[in-house]
Amino acid sequence: MVSSWARPSRRTVERGLSILSPLVLLAIWEAGAIVGVVDTRFFPAPSTIFAALATLLQAGELQEHLLISLERIAVGFVLGAVPGIRFGLAFCEASGKRLVRWSVMTSPPSPSRVITPWPLAPAILS
Repeated sequence: MVSSWARPSRRTVERGLSILSPLVLLAIWEAGAIVGVVDTRFFPAPSTIFAALATLLQAGELQEHLLISLERIAVGFVLGAVPGIRFGLAFCEASGKRLVRWSVMTSPPSPSRVITPWPLAPAILS
């Protein structure tokens, strides 16, 4: 008699474990918080966290604070990138090997080149 049960493929098992393991971890965390093994002052129960998330989403506070954080990230990037690019271009202009350095930094990586040009930029500019 041949069994109709087929062994699941490795990919199916890995996908199942990748979904199941975080859920099991959350269940253990929740149980630990309920029993008192986990200090909820430092690690609140997942149910508490999800309830707070729902409250913040409904009130619109999460979106507001997220936009403020993204604005700060963008301002910090601009404040760092603009002077960095200007100084980098100034150093390239000051040297006699401007075209060589610029072509090395902007050339696309090729299979024959083991190291891409961007990590070499500090060594080239010094």
